[in-house]
Amino acid sequence: MAITETIINVPSQDLQAVFGAYDNYVKIIERTLNVTVIERDGEVKIIGDETSTDKAKRVIGELVKLSGKGSPITEQNVNYCLSLVY
Repeated sequence: MAITETIINVPSQDLQAVFGAYDNYVKIIERTLNVTVIERDGEVKIIGDETSTDKAKRVIGELVKLSGKGSPITEQNVNYCLSLVY
């Protein structure tokens, strides 16, 4: 299985909300989808197999949309977004 990398831009004002306190939300995404998520300077790199990286990209994208609307992100939101990509 080939390992792929994808990079998405997350607005700096949404980064904390999307990643969660102590990166808890990203850790849930990483565990569930078996990917690695690395943030540097507003760029989020997702590493894993192609299917999983695509799913993680969609989940993070949805969380960014939620945060952009001013909605607080909760663990329930993260789990809901994960359930949508399965």
